[in-house]
Formats: sequence, structure tokens, C-alpha cells
Amino acid sequence: MEDHSALLTIRLASKACAAAATPCAFRILTVRDGVESARALIGLQNCSEEITGAVHEVVFKGDPEGVGGDVYVAEDQTSGAEGRDALSAAFSGLPKFPTQGAKPHAV
Repeated sequence: MEDHSALLTIRLASKACAAAATPCAFRILTVRDGVESARALIGLQNCSEEITGAVHEVVFKGDPEGVGGDVYVAEDQTSGAEGRDALSAAFSGLPKFPTQGAKPHAV
């Protein structure tokens, strides 16, 4: 399914829908170059086995120079100690995803 937000919404409909949609919704996690995204990854690392066990790939998307044309968070949220600390904490917790035998990769 292309629309990730639709998968997350389907999970709210019922327990049966949640059970069916969770593996697809959390199979690939995308972490952007910012504090909020890093903190979201840290939050997912503390979820139940149902969530953490569904993660098969973690992708980092960064564009520090803004060359890619994508909309990223403000520069003050991605630079400096707070940004580095948040990303470091997020990626140091990858072993909490049991299927994370594969290495994370940047895009």
C-alpha cells in the first residue's frame, strides 16, 4: 500500500484491522534529519513486540544542504547538539528491533 497514513488509520478501526495492518505499517521506518523524527523512532523502540517485531528496515533521509528539494524541518532543529544527540540516541537503539539484522542505510 502506497499511503502509509492510511495504514495507520486502518489500525484504529478494530483489533482485527490493527493486527492485519501493523506488519505493513511498521515494516519500513523512515527517519528524517531532525529532532522530532529521531524522538519518534526512540518512542517506537519502546513499543510492544508487535510493533518492534514488524520493523524490517530503517531508512535515514537527510538533506543538510536542502539540495533534494524536499521540505525538511527548520535548520535550527536539525543542527547543533540537540539534533546530533537525538539522532545518536535513535540509531543506537536499533537492536531493540529484533529483525534489524540488516544495517540501516541513508537515502
